[in-house]
Amino acid sequence: MPLPENFVEAVYVDPGLERYRDNPLIEALPPIMDLSTLKKKLVGKVAFRPQDCFEKGHIRAHQISALLDDFFQPLSMHKQLEEKISIMIRGGYVGCNITDGSLNRRM
Repeated sequence: MPLPENFVEAVYVDPGLERYRDNPLIEALPPIMDLSTLKKKLVGKVAFRPQDCFEKGHIRAHQISALLDDFFQPLSMHKQLEEKISIMIRGGYVGCNITDGSLNRRM
C-alpha cells in the first residue's frame, strides 16, 4: 500500500530532559525553543516598496492597510504562551509512552 502524498517521516531527537527521554511522541516534536529561537520564528515580513509612497492617495490607503495586516509585534505574552503550550503538550505525552507500556496501562 503506498503512503499518502503528505506523509512525513518522523525524526526523533533527544529532548534534553530525562522526563521526556525515550518517549517517541515527545522526541518527534520540534525542540524546546529558547528565547532567541522563538524571536526568529515570530519575525514577520512586511512587504514595503519605497516607490509605493508615490502612488495616488486612494491606492496608498490600500497599501497601508495591507502593511497593517502583515505587521506582527511579538510581545512577552507570546513567549509565555509558547512556553505554556509546549509544557502542556509534552506533559500530556509523558504518561502516554508507547515504548514502555504506560499508554496501555492508562487506557
